[in-house]
Amino acid sequence: GLYRAINASASWGRQTLTTGSVWEIFEHSSGRIFVGSITGLLRSDEQGRNWAVVDSGIGDVSVLSFCEAANGRLFVGTNRDGVFTSTDLGETWQATGLQTQVVFALDCDTNGTVYAGTLGGGLYKSSDLGISWQQFDDPRLPTTVNDIQVLPDNSIFLATEGSGVWKSSDGNNWLLASDSLDVQKINALQVGTDNHLFAATANGYVYRTQNRFVTN
Repeated sequence: GLYRAINASASWGRQTLTTGSVWEIFEHSSGRIFVGSITGLLRSDEQGRNWAVVDSGIGDVSVLSFCEAANGRLFVGTNRDGVFTSTDLGETWQATGLQTQVVFALDCDTNGTVYAGTLGGGLYKSSDLGISWQQFDDPRLPTTVNDIQVLPDNSIFLATEGSGVWKSSDGNNWLLASDSLDVQKINALQVGTDNHLFAATANGYVYRTQNRFVTN
């Protein structure tokens, strides 16, 4: 299910949804909130008070990930149905490649490049808003990418399954960025308000970088 914080998280109210387990929550720059679940896609135009199914063109699929391009275009990653995109805040959706792939992670840079991390299929990018996709052929990159974090300077961090955190400053060349971690199964990444990068790992711990990756 889904819960909504009330009074600055002092209490929580349960939201009534009919789509089963929730995989991902995403807030669009317009203020709309999207929820991806095992059976569909929902949107709230009222900060979570009410929800509507927005699945025209996408149907009853598991939605695992979201990202928003600079022009407001939405992308969602699904479980074995590839990537879908919407230009009207989720009213309608179009398939845009990577069919059969489990797309665990999506993120967009400020140039409009979309990055997609998959289960067993490696990392892909699209420089034309999903019309075509290019798979990264660096043999060192892991085949399963659990999360992608693109920073404001367009540097990219990958959370991988068993191969730690990888970083690219240009979207083409990659370096391992987690030599100091004692666990290499990384589930999620997030930049904090203090401009440090946080990594959630499979051993139940959250790690924080000692240096700031984002500068003002």
